[in-house]
Amino acid sequence: MKQKQKFAIDGFYTGCNCAQSVITAYANEFDMDTGMMLRVASAFGGGMGRTQQTCGAVTGAYMLLGLHGSKLYTDDAEAKVKTPLLVQQFHKKFEEINGSVQCSDLIKIDLKTDEGQEQFKREEMKEKICCKCINSSIEILESLLSKQ
Repeated sequence: MKQKQKFAIDGFYTGCNCAQSVITAYANEFDMDTGMMLRVASAFGGGMGRTQQTCGAVTGAYMLLGLHGSKLYTDDAEAKVKTPLLVQQFHKKFEEINGSVQCSDLIKIDLKTDEGQEQFKREEMKEKICCKCINSSIEILESLLSKQ
């Protein structure tokens, strides 16, 4: 396991959600405050607030691609083209590896219920599914960012 993946998985096991785990693995590379990144990504775990929409490992990666491809000015035409293309490439590769970018498709239980939370723990979905998604997100990011 590579350094960023290890950092992300360690963060995931010490209380970060999947989006926070992915985004904070790049805090130093993007010269960003880890605390701020944790706060920004706090609502994205469990497919955005446990609504099980887009996987948090994916949304964390999308945030990083936005940081990578964008400038602070709204007239940055190059970033407006580049960033969506990177997101589309990431999306396609994540789906190829994991089958979907939707948390509900990946986990297949309702995380909003106590029963779903218990099943998630009992069936070790954190280890079997979420860690795989975090690892593949970072693997894809590394591939995309190294080409830039």
